[in-house]
Amino acid sequence: MTDATKAETPFPFQLEQVLFTKMLVEAVPGHVMKEGLNSLSPSSHIEIEPIEGETSKYVVSMRTSFNKEGSVDAPYIVEMHCMSVFAVDANSLSKEETMRGLTITGHNVLYAATREAIGWLSGRQPYGPLILGLSVLKPTAAATKQP
Repeated sequence: MTDATKAETPFPFQLEQVLFTKMLVEAVPGHVMKEGLNSLSPSSHIEIEPIEGETSKYVVSMRTSFNKEGSVDAPYIVEMHCMSVFAVDANSLSKEETMRGLTITGHNVLYAATREAIGWLSGRQPYGPLILGLSVLKPTAAATKQP
């Protein structure tokens, strides 16, 4: 993409939809609340796939989980699957730029939605609301399918 094209092009990604396909926040029996901050490190895996039959639409999905084994050291077992649909201005971006932009933008949108949902779902559970901190994006080459 040339500098002139960058200046003329609005943001090339348009979010069309966000939804959850799985929402699990389960209280762990026997957990004892401790004073101070709880350092929970969720694991997130993001995938990007083009939508068949659509020229420039992609599904970005992310699975976020922690304490899947149910350790009493953490208050909850969490497993969330969130997905989104993005329309992309394919004329202004290379395939590499499209994948990089979808990875970053998709992660920001999906992690924020997941963090909000976990806080809401855990808010009426025995250990109170669980508010996740920031997420570090670690994409893998196998997570994307280029058209």
